[in-house]
Amino acid sequence: CIRDSPSSVGNAHDCLYRWYSQNILGVRSIGGFNTLRGSSLHAGAASILTDCIEAGEKKFNITAAKDKAAQEVDDLTSKSEYIFEDFQTKELAIDEAVEGVEVWHKDILTAIEIPEKVEIYSKAEIADGITINGTADQVMSDGSIADIKTGAKKTTPNRHVMQLSIYQRLAHLEGAPENNKGQIQNVVYTSKGINSYILDVKLDYEYTRRVVD
Repeated sequence: CIRDSPSSVGNAHDCLYRWYSQNILGVRSIGGFNTLRGSSLHAGAASILTDCIEAGEKKFNITAAKDKAAQEVDDLTSKSEYIFEDFQTKELAIDEAVEGVEVWHKDILTAIEIPEKVEIYSKAEIADGITINGTADQVMSDGSIADIKTGAKKTTPNRHVMQLSIYQRLAHLEGAPENNKGQIQNVVYTSKGINSYILDVKLDYEYTRRVVD
């Protein structure tokens, strides 16, 4: 049985050899500082959104969310190996993940609606013995998908059409309405500080179906 994810489908399209190595041969890729920091920011943001969903309004514990981000760094580095370069350290990853949570909740949370669900795992069999699965960051009540992206440069919506389209197809199989709207919540770390952007993404089912199938 072959298991794939929305993000690795994009990897297959970009570099089939890398996809084959990781998904067929089982070669593990070693995460880097940016991956560690981003995953930990995700954990903090998910904590905030879970509070908001439970409260039915934008009411949350920011201290607990920052603690969650810091704990995620500890948890991930205790389970897997991460490559740090130059001045990068585990402590810096904690600091920057926590700072990212602060920026995300001040700049992005204030401008978005509360999702219906967060961190939603879905899977579907797309062919005999081939399963695609993934975890969507946020599924809105109208079925639209939102995903948090972090990095050193502002991303572009077109880079994430395939991934978000697959997330929406998976969410629809779980009962969410069909919707061709997606959103990227982009937190960007620069030498001058942390910037944030909300980017709209128009999903493309036909293109996604051709690539996946």
